[in-house]
Amino acid sequence: MPVIKAHLTKRGALIGLTLLSALIITMPLGISSAAYSSRLASNVHHAQTVPPKQLTLINQGKKIEFTPVQLGWSPSNIDDEKLTWQVNQIADSTKKAASNAQIVNQNGNYVITPASEGRQVDVAKAVKMIKSGLFAGQASINLPIDPVAPSVTEASLQPELQQLKAQQAAAIARAAAAKKQAAPSPSGSCAGNPAGRKLVLISISRQHLWGCNGSSQVYETAVTTGAYLAGHATPTGTWHIYSKSRNLYLTGPGYKYFVNYWMPFYADYGFHDSSWQTFAYGSPQYASDGSHGCVHLPASAAAWMYDWAPVGTTVTITR
Repeated sequence: MPVIKAHLTKRGALIGLTLLSALIITMPLGISSAAYSSRLASNVHHAQTVPPKQLTLINQGKKIEFTPVQLGWSPSNIDDEKLTWQVNQIADSTKKAASNAQIVNQNGNYVITPASEGRQVDVAKAVKMIKSGLFAGQASINLPIDPVAPSVTEASLQPELQQLKAQQAAAIARAAAAKKQAAPSPSGSCAGNPAGRKLVLISISRQHLWGCNGSSQVYETAVTTGAYLAGHATPTGTWHIYSKSRNLYLTGPGYKYFVNYWMPFYADYGFHDSSWQTFAYGSPQYASDGSHGCVHLPASAAAWMYDWAPVGTTVTITR
């Protein structure tokens, strides 16, 4: 028993000596255990926050690769000036300028081309996000984008547009008045019409319609023809009414109108009422705001023609 007890005592002494040696090796001299623990924790935190070798900045779907050093990062701090310079370079090279609204003349008709917003990187926000991302060890960052408002909008151009349209309408009215004075009266045109034949005459320049029964004029009315300044001229020539319909919708690109009377005379051109028309029949405003090529009739005139003109009635349209 004394031999065994002596052996255990020596073994315990060896174990204690070994543990003391390990502690001396791993803990630097001259530092307390509390300070050493704090240093270990700091090293672990630093290891976790070291940024990746490459940082991807995503700008409106496009990826740009940088090293942290290129963005001003160092283990102790970030160079704000260098980082801001890099972000400004990205912002300037990818900025999309806003598009201002404009008044243009399309086929003789004044219209406003719409404005559109621009896009640009918010530099101040981006710098803050990148700094936080670098210290957090992020691998990619979506750069914040701000809209850029146009300086000229559609609404701001409305007064100028209305003024231009008014000037245009006045010019058209003067031109129409001059043509009307120079144009010969169509009253004699019925004289050459054979007896018993019904004939519809339309003058585009005078925005007027006459109905002839043989050589006698039996009806007349102001009308509205195609808005030729917008590319919707009424065709000229001689045709015949080939069909008659009641209560239907006329449809086409960008429009759908209900009419009580429909009397086509050439392709999809015809006579019909037009309850949606806001200006007077016979007005020179037809040039810019008239029909899509058909002949608009007042409601009473459309009803009269529907009852008076059978299918086959001759239609002659002149300038």
